[in-house]
Amino acid sequence: EEQVGTAHLTEMMGFHSTRLLPDSQAIQQQLQDWGATHFCSSGREQTLWCLDILRPNVDKGMQLLQQVTLEPLLRADEVEDAKQTMHYQALEMMPEMLLGEAVQQ
Repeated sequence: EEQVGTAHLTEMMGFHSTRLLPDSQAIQQQLQDWGATHFCSSGREQTLWCLDILRPNVDKGMQLLQQVTLEPLLRADEVEDAKQTMHYQALEMMPEMLLGEAVQQ
């Protein structure tokens, strides 16, 4: 029961604060400077954090992916914000999706 939504929370925490970049705004600014965008998604069996980035900045992008996956700060305020977002998303889920989730538990 305590692990329900762990993959979704992991997805929601993607590209937030790291040891070198103190908050998601700093990361967003860095991505913008590199001509990059990011995308996160999760499912039962995978979590995907993806960068679309200009070729000259691929090495920088790989370093950023390393930071956000291996060195996230997971600040309490960011975790709470993500949980709130997940709560609101759950309220908007279609009944068919809720049924599918219940069957998996």
